Amino acid sequence: MGTRAEAGGQTEADVVSAASDVAQILDAVCEYVRRYVVMSDAESVAVGLHAFHTHVLDAADTTPYISVTSAEMESGKTLLLETLELVVARPWLTGRVTAAVLARKVDKERPTLLLDESDAAFKGDRDTRRRCAASSTPATAGAASRRSASARAPTSATPISPPSAQR
Repeated sequence: MGTRAEAGGQTEADVVSAASDVAQILDAVCEYVRRYVVMSDAESVAVGLHAFHTHVLDAADTTPYISVTSAEMESGKTLLLETLELVVARPWLTGRVTAAVLARKVDKERPTLLLDESDAAFKGDRDTRRRCAASSTPATAGAASRRSASARAPTSATPISPPSAQR
């Protein structure tokens, strides 16, 4: 320990310390979510990693989407999204959104989309579904384009932070 690592001039001790901090944060997020929502250890780790990912999105090549499903009504799907709203970066909890509103909000704020009842939100709205799907990687983020109101030429769309959707 104590030697300089190649990346960023950090020592191995710095890297180990940072990894330990990340592990503690992930543990705390998992514990917090499980305090309100019943889920397995593996599910809470996936949710915790997803929440952490929203804070380091710019460092990622791809982004995961979480789809919250259950065969039972009133099983805590919306509660999970409400809980995530407190730990993800720039949360936007919504139940229905048009492609136009989604494009404006994403361009302005780059939110983490917490979409409640996504089946209803996407019903008959292929533009919104395409916009979310095209934002999963930097290579495809520009594939979602729109017309600017002021300049009649198409503009590239800003990628969406990782959404969580409840069906």
